[in-house]
Amino acid sequence: MANTGLLPFVRGVDFTCNDFSENLSLKKNGLEKLFGELTELKCLRSLNVRHNKVKSSGIPAELFRLEELTTLDLSHNRLKEVPEGLEKAKSLLVLNLSHNKIESIPPTLFVQLTDLLFLDLSNNSLETLPPQTRRLVNLQTLILNNNPLGLFQLRQLPSLQSLETLHMRNTQRTLSNLPVSLDTLSNLSNVDLSKNALTKVPDALYSLQNLKRLNLSDNEITEVSSVMDIWLKLESLNLSRNKLTALPASLCKLQNLRRLHVDDNQLDFEGIPSGIGKLGNLEVFSAANNLLEMIPEGLCRPKRWDESLEKPPLDYSEFFDEDTGQAPGLQVWEIENFIPAPVDELDKGACAAMHAVNLRNLLGAKRTQRHEQGDESPEFLALFPTPPVYIQGSHTPSGFFTVDEPHYVTRLYRVHGAGNSIHLEPVPVMAGSLDPRYVFILDTGLVIYLWNGKKAKNTLKSKARLFAEKINKEERKNKAELIAEPLGKEPASFWQILEYNGELPFEPVEHVPEEFAWAPPRLYRVELGMGYLELPQPEPAPLARGGTGHPQRVHTGR
Repeated sequence: MANTGLLPFVRGVDFTCNDFSENLSLKKNGLEKLFGELTELKCLRSLNVRHNKVKSSGIPAELFRLEELTTLDLSHNRLKEVPEGLEKAKSLLVLNLSHNKIESIPPTLFVQLTDLLFLDLSNNSLETLPPQTRRLVNLQTLILNNNPLGLFQLRQLPSLQSLETLHMRNTQRTLSNLPVSLDTLSNLSNVDLSKNALTKVPDALYSLQNLKRLNLSDNEITEVSSVMDIWLKLESLNLSRNKLTALPASLCKLQNLRRLHVDDNQLDFEGIPSGIGKLGNLEVFSAANNLLEMIPEGLCRPKRWDESLEKPPLDYSEFFDEDTGQAPGLQVWEIENFIPAPVDELDKGACAAMHAVNLRNLLGAKRTQRHEQGDESPEFLALFPTPPVYIQGSHTPSGFFTVDEPHYVTRLYRVHGAGNSIHLEPVPVMAGSLDPRYVFILDTGLVIYLWNGKKAKNTLKSKARLFAEKINKEERKNKAELIAEPLGKEPASFWQILEYNGELPFEPVEHVPEEFAWAPPRLYRVELGMGYLELPQPEPAPLARGGTGHPQRVHTGR
């Protein structure tokens, strides 16, 4: 890396505290080519060359033979074709070729890159994709925005059964060049088909039961089918800038809907369902530039303040269904914005597993009891096999206060395993937990540290990095900073969090037993038999072929 001709047009370069052996970022440097010295970095895992002036001919083909290369970002450059030899990068998990001038994808590219999880080809000049695209069975994110794909029929799409995110904004989509069915894409939760030429919601979308975010804005849609009530998990729906005159009444069944955008349509008062006020989780309803002359009644029902105090305007049947209290089991609610919200099913299952016998006694309870932390009754404490340990967690809005900034709990995880069996185990947040044979993730909320032991395997480092990036993307909305400094160059804040005040560099000892084995999680089915709650353990499902091997994170009350 000592070649002074590497950055011929840059006036200043700062490579302080970088580890070029694994991660190299050269973004925003005016580069026109990459030099062959890069191919000597045998452990290079991540290469970021976005926002430069690199041409296809300026990338050495030998670069893609590096066995550890898993992340490659060549976006915002001047590529007119896919770089020669890219199909040899068999270990790639993340590939970003967006914002270039690529006109075609060679058929050989996806023959070898079958481990890809993320693929961004947006903002190019693509008119089609090769048939071999169907080989990307592990792909979770596919972004094709702003490509002239008018003749592309998307026949390969149903084969991408791991797909979770599909963005095809401004790709000349019509009802005739979309698949008739997407039943095989059971994981698809995020779809963007905005800025196309759709005259109605494609029928194939009504089979996506796990859909959470759907953007159909800037089309020519005139109607939405009443079968939209299959989207029970939908949280965000954007139908702005279409030709809608009415919304179906079944919209009111989408109880998870938080954001509804219908700006710039032809909706009048009669076109808004009268039951729209039943959407208890709705936070944003945007209907600017329509034909509304008054606010729909369901969204605004003013009452005198004293009348509201005497007669709470809550219909509790909306929050507690007919089965509440009728089936065996412990049910728990938390208060969010004055509304009782049931705790996740996994949490209720954990309560049942902890004290199944007491649940039978609870079914006969005739009164409610209120308990405060530190003043719990013996009966309440008896529900737990050991005294409960309280950990500080994130606040949820109760109605009396609003959460401005979430509170994050600092946790340290030890990453271990092999192949597709990678696990994260919570360990005490202290320097003594570090072991040179493992990778550790120190999660402080908006800063996530990666600590790679000197004896840790490269595959373990790659998996840990990908998982940390996933935490940042899905839980922190990409607001967190990832810090992965080489051994001996950890920032002072890292050691402060671990409460280490000794001499540096720190020398961790091998303290995890050689025979240590991760305890596999167990799944129980709660049944009522002979008057008692039974917890039979079902047979584990076989591991699906082509799985992504994402580690599962377990939070415990340390």
